[in-house]
Amino acid sequence: MAFRQTNFNPGQSQQYKVTSGPVAPNGQIHMASLEENLAREMARMKMDKEKNNREVEKICAESPELRELQNKIKSAYLNRERATQVTENQYRRQIEVVSARDNLLS
Repeated sequence: MAFRQTNFNPGQSQQYKVTSGPVAPNGQIHMASLEENLAREMARMKMDKEKNNREVEKICAESPELRELQNKIKSAYLNRERATQVTENQYRRQIEVVSARDNLLS
């Protein structure tokens, strides 16, 4: 069984009729039209993302449960920072004690 090689031309295809858009009837692709469509779609996607972000912020601001969780998270971060500072101060004091002891023994 032999297969014949065919060239696909979207401008001449019976299955994909092209009346207007990025491909002309002669099969040439209009890059400017493609770029314009792409830019339009990217702008739409950006607007959708910004809209979703605003909706999330609004929901977070209006929900007492979420505000309470945000406050708990902030408190946890502050407590972790305080614990780190206390540990660092204890370490420094221990270093000073060891250093002072070494100076007395030498």
